[in-house]
Amino acid sequence: MAIAFISASGQLGNIASPYIWPKAWGPSYRYSYAICIATNGLAIVMILGFRARLKALNEKAEKGQQDKDLPDGYRYLL
Repeated sequence: MAIAFISASGQLGNIASPYIWPKAWGPSYRYSYAICIATNGLAIVMILGFRARLKALNEKAEKGQQDKDLPDGYRYLL
């Protein structure tokens, strides 16, 4: 699912580019660059949130295995 999501979201730039880079905003394209910076910032926040979620799941699995004296199992890579 992650690969499909990455592939689909990677194509959004091709769909949105005519609306993000109109000739009327040129030649400086100040608003276009602001949109690009904002979307990159959103992506960074989403990545950090996803990493925090995976870390919490790893800690929960670790605690559950220690409580039940089970061997080490699957962990998400961070």
